[in-house]
Amino acid sequence: MLPLLAVSTTAPVGSKAGLIDRRRYADENDNATTERQGKASEYGFLKIRYKLPKAFRSRLIEQPILIDAGVPANLERDVTFSTAVAGFAQLMRNGKYTGALKFDDVIDEAERGLGNDRFGYRAEFIDLVRKAKKARGM
Repeated sequence: MLPLLAVSTTAPVGSKAGLIDRRRYADENDNATTERQGKASEYGFLKIRYKLPKAFRSRLIEQPILIDAGVPANLERDVTFSTAVAGFAQLMRNGKYTGALKFDDVIDEAERGLGNDRFGYRAEFIDLVRKAKKARGM
């Protein structure tokens, strides 16, 4: 487990020794530029700096977070199914952030995430949602 350390720094006015990089998605006037439009394929840019225990220098990882990162289909199905399970849990506990989510939405989402259900657990979950919907008189 890596220890995390947050560092706060200040730089005097007019100093060229600032630690903050130039903004990636805006020009000096804080307006969107053609540079931002060139990075339209990104959600954002991730920078993580860390130091290993007993290390002298820190390491920097820089990576754009791409909109179309080419997610494998099986991972996308797993996320879709997991979203349905989380939504169902919120409906069952009368969560206040469910918005317009209904049992039918959970069923549709779970069916889209069904995939290769080798042991039938996902289909069993869909049956459980249908039974809960019926028990609630919906």
